[in-house]
Amino acid sequence: MNTSIKATFILTYIFFAWVLYEMDKGWVTFGLGLGDYVYLYAIILWIVFTTVAFWKTRKIDFKTRKLLALILMTVLIASCVYTILMLTIYRGPELPWDGHLLG
Repeated sequence: MNTSIKATFILTYIFFAWVLYEMDKGWVTFGLGLGDYVYLYAIILWIVFTTVAFWKTRKIDFKTRKLLALILMTVLIASCVYTILMLTIYRGPELPWDGHLLG
């Protein structure tokens, strides 16, 4: 497995684990009240999916399959960016964005 793909998988996993931890402590929110549970379960499913994808693709030589590597990296990075946007400026109406991530 290429090191950049491996690093992207690991950083994505760490990011979503951090979001789950922060949501559990009540420090970050998507601003939807009980609707935050939808995102909570979606993040758990995404972590499971990326873990399975990591183990299934670890034997693939990404030096010869560069398009697959590009698609995987794009999807993983886009999922992190989307989550960051949903935690900040696209937060729901119950707790709208006030410029602070925590609290």
